[in-house]
Amino acid sequence: MVFAETIMANKFSRSKELSLFIMFLFTLSTMSLSACSDNDNSTVSQRVVQAMVSFDDEGPVATAWVQDGNQNFVSDAILSINDRLFEVILLGDGESNEYSVPIYYLELYDLKGGDSLTLLAKRSDDTVIYAPSTAQIPMPMELLEPTSGQTILPGEPVTVRWAGGDGATDINTFYADNQGEELYYDIQKYGEGVSTTIPADVIREGGGIIGAAGVTGDYPLMSPGTEAKGLGSSFVVYRDAALVVEVPPYDTTDEVIGKRGDGAECPHNGLNDWFKARQMCTNEFVAMFVGAIVWGARWGIDAGKHPYCPILGGPLGYCNQYRFRFSPHVWVTGCLCPTKPK
Repeated sequence: MVFAETIMANKFSRSKELSLFIMFLFTLSTMSLSACSDNDNSTVSQRVVQAMVSFDDEGPVATAWVQDGNQNFVSDAILSINDRLFEVILLGDGESNEYSVPIYYLELYDLKGGDSLTLLAKRSDDTVIYAPSTAQIPMPMELLEPTSGQTILPGEPVTVRWAGGDGATDINTFYADNQGEELYYDIQKYGEGVSTTIPADVIREGGGIIGAAGVTGDYPLMSPGTEAKGLGSSFVVYRDAALVVEVPPYDTTDEVIGKRGDGAECPHNGLNDWFKARQMCTNEFVAMFVGAIVWGARWGIDAGKHPYCPILGGPLGYCNQYRFRFSPHVWVTGCLCPTKPK
């Protein structure tokens, strides 16, 4: 990896090696940053905050989770953005709290690109846990290439070109295939270019999602030269533009059920285990923030197509529910959303 002012590009295949690498990146990603926090406390009273702001079909939404020194998810911190308090929701099966995860959630629908976000996490006695520098919401992104309906062939390079994203620190272009085999991303400083090329050996049969995201905030991948001092907190704000692409032929070993939503055939091998679904999603989100961007883009695509998509918990909630109900690896748009109003 190159943490420089130029480009950082990485390709991952979902193999045993990737699983080990994800756990390695989990350790890297939780290195402390130069923000005000209680990360130097090595006792179990330590608190680590992972917060992100993404966009659904109505506007920006903030989600976060807090872990103690033993990496247990806890809900004893008080989080706010611009003095607006987060609420705590439980992601789980709704019947038992045994494997539920407390997630901090805050809708910021009245805010827009260019607005500033000040995150503050503290204890009940007002002791500050984490107070990163103020971040700016990037302006809207537009994906210029590839275009809807464009023919994309497996094994061929693909140009990704974008516009917008003013206010971002970095531009993250990404590709994830629908079979859970390939995850590629390329990070460059905002303003260094308006396009990049996904290499020829990345695109796979069966389709996937391609996009670009303007990213800013306080995160190890955007902080070259950060010293390791233990567990660390992060705050990521991003805005993406993404496109579902079909790459013939489509082939999957997953079972499918009858058509659902907008006619999609949906996988039928969900984990059926909230603990495993949560573990997969949180490991992926914490290890590489690109995981959050990919699942956020998938959620945004579904929410955009289907106005009623009441998935609480932002991209993490969407990831948890999808992997629980449909498949841990294969993603098909139109399966989890829409949900009929009660």
